[in-house]
Amino acid sequence: TSNYVGDMDEVQVSSIVTAGPSAADPVVLATSAERYEGGASLTNTITGFTPAIGPGTKLVVCAGWEGGVPITSVTYGGQSFTPAIYLGGGRNAAIWYLDEPLAATGDVVVQFDGSVRSRIGVLSLQDAAAGDPVQRASAGGSMTLNLFSPVENALSVGVYTENNGGPVFSSDFANTLYSGDSGSSLSHAGYQVEAVSGPKTYNWFATANSCAAVAASFAPVDTLLTDNNVPVADAQNVILSANSSLAITLSGSDADSNPLTYTVVTPPAKG
Repeated sequence: TSNYVGDMDEVQVSSIVTAGPSAADPVVLATSAERYEGGASLTNTITGFTPAIGPGTKLVVCAGWEGGVPITSVTYGGQSFTPAIYLGGGRNAAIWYLDEPLAATGDVVVQFDGSVRSRIGVLSLQDAAAGDPVQRASAGGSMTLNLFSPVENALSVGVYTENNGGPVFSSDFANTLYSGDSGSSLSHAGYQVEAVSGPKTYNWFATANSCAAVAASFAPVDTLLTDNNVPVADAQNVILSANSSLAITLSGSDADSNPLTYTVVTPPAKG
């Protein structure tokens, strides 16, 4: 609002009022499967997988393998996955995803750029937001991985592949997708819903740390804000003398009773 009288300074204050975030329902696991390919092969296939289908569904594939070749593609029923994160070399770990699978039943096929022994797993998710993970991280030669989860109730997924050694596991993931041989390597994939946003630390326990570790955080569908009403800033008129100051309290309203934040878009032009 602009107001001035005579030679008084002109002050322009604009306010943007936005609704604060509401916690969405958590990502839900519908079903999962895993498979170990013990012979050197260009592919690893989970056959006859039946995922949840429809809006808000997502498939997440985790993979651990030995050998210095990458994954070239991941498909389900003819649909192509998108890579989320990959760390490779002698030991490899990767996460791929597919939004809204169409086929009620189909094969999950992981294609490698060379013959390898591998272990893969697939998670069928519901109430998951479409698109890339909201956060991802990787670490080589370390049994600790730090990941920042920016939203509440996101599903964090982690994959760890180590060199020859004993069993590998992680107590920082509430659920295990797979854990076991991946050729002469060992691989573990875990997942859990993070009810609280913020920094997370995931540790794996293994006898060797020549390894690759990756993690990704998949956000929930923001169902609570789908029909959110636009908040409204209250208009204000303020008049003051030159070379003086006045504290202004911004205010507004929100029909959904969400918490509000305020931002001064244009500072005073004079004074």
